[in-house]
Amino acid sequence: VEYFRTWQPSNRFMGASREGLGTQLSSRVSEEPQRFASESLAFAGLHPTYVRSLINGLTEAVGKKKEFDWSPVLQLCDWVLEQKDERAAAEAPYWVEEEKDWTWTRTAIAHLIEAALRQQSDVIPFALQKAVWVVLERLSDDPNPTPEHEARYGGSNQDPVNLAINTTRGVALLSVTYYATWVRKNIEGFPDGKERVARGFDEMSEVRRVLEKHLDPEVDPSLAVRSTYGMRFPWIHLIDPSWATQNAARIFPKDPLQRRLWEASWDAYLSFCNPYDD
Repeated sequence: VEYFRTWQPSNRFMGASREGLGTQLSSRVSEEPQRFASESLAFAGLHPTYVRSLINGLTEAVGKKKEFDWSPVLQLCDWVLEQKDERAAAEAPYWVEEEKDWTWTRTAIAHLIEAALRQQSDVIPFALQKAVWVVLERLSDDPNPTPEHEARYGGSNQDPVNLAINTTRGVALLSVTYYATWVRKNIEGFPDGKERVARGFDEMSEVRRVLEKHLDPEVDPSLAVRSTYGMRFPWIHLIDPSWATQNAARIFPKDPLQRRLWEASWDAYLSFCNPYDD
């Protein structure tokens, strides 16, 4: 960490860079995640490139089924989400690939949480549920994608689903649904699990709050975000059939003025979901 704090990159073309050093860090972290996870709070205060590289390495470790301590990692994520998007470094030549703010790091955090929650096993201990939700809810309010970003990179360049999985808020909304299935799976094992599962979103009102908030096109007009509802609609229905039925017309709106929102969610539904009887 001290080396990262004091080392200065070369601005020469193809010279030593923070991105190159960060790539080496990610590789080492993916092989020894516990060593780095346990000390992850020491990375607070470093350049965003190094913090993102740490998070990327941990995401790779999740894919390799390697275990590590999540508590300090979630604390580091909290610290990142407190940072302001002021320029993190002086102007550099165009070929220098490194962050100027925390946008990419926040997206990396969203991918880390998604990678963990979508696993069938409990990668994150359920005792950390509240800590996980704090991070997820903040990510769900991330400005990325902005309308300008979506206009530039969406449309004929990327469909809403591909834009969703490459933007912070899009990945966060996907992760909110994975969080819901993670909570449901865990409470099923409690003595009163059957009754609690039957309560649907009443058992996890925080999920309902976020889903309803981003269903309002006045609050979140993003087609990328809307596509996540279509991708995950069967699982939303599994958790709370009543809520899914009541909100199906909002997720798949019939109003011609909202046709683009309908296309985003319906195309994603057809592409990613089997035709369940329900």
